[in-house]
Amino acid sequence: MNDTEKRWRQMRDEYLQQIEAELTSIQHPRKKELLADIREHLERRYEELDPSQRTDSRLQEILEEMGPAEEYAELLKQPSSGKTELETVSPAFRFLNHFLTGVFVIVLVSVVGYKLHTADIKPQPDPLQDFILSYQPDPQIIGRWNTVDFVETPEQFVPDRRRSGQEFFFKEIEFYKDMKTSRAWLWSKGKLYFPDIKKEGEYRIRMIDGQEYLFLEWLPDQNPQTGRSPYYVLEKENPK
Repeated sequence: MNDTEKRWRQMRDEYLQQIEAELTSIQHPRKKELLADIREHLERRYEELDPSQRTDSRLQEILEEMGPAEEYAELLKQPSSGKTELETVSPAFRFLNHFLTGVFVIVLVSVVGYKLHTADIKPQPDPLQDFILSYQPDPQIIGRWNTVDFVETPEQFVPDRRRSGQEFFFKEIEFYKDMKTSRAWLWSKGKLYFPDIKKEGEYRIRMIDGQEYLFLEWLPDQNPQTGRSPYYVLEKENPK
């Protein structure tokens, strides 16, 4: 183990110990699983870095992306209904949302599978259940993507003539292998599910001039009259 790895492990462990200390007084059935998931996420972020990028400042940024340790305890104390100001801006809230969504998916798949095999009554249509049960893998989507443009249609995008000069509201997203993303959304090949609005959108991946681009249908700005949505265009980060 080199000095950089030793330094990272010390920083990582100190951060995890801070979170664990903050959660001591919280009664939650998945505290240990949450800590394990945070550790796994931190290690993944570290491994994504090229050795030349593993500076103290960059390692500290990884920890800061997760938010202050005390926020995890504060968010677990809060009622499940309603959003606080902390929830709308907190990196800890985004991670907890991602973590708890994953737990929910695992439980839901088990329950739905059991019902389909044992129940005589046909289950009522549910868009989330349908989305999970129709899951198809897509190795090409796995990884981190950064926003580079915002267009009305994918055909409008030209890499060297980007149409949008605005600062993007939606800046990045990471797709994981287990249907989860760094947001609260779920994915299946060519599709995204938005739990907050209970709708399914599409994504397309195109190779243009040797670079992969993701065209992500942005349902929050869907035109209610035409039913059409604009697209965020994202560029895939090269794996380190």
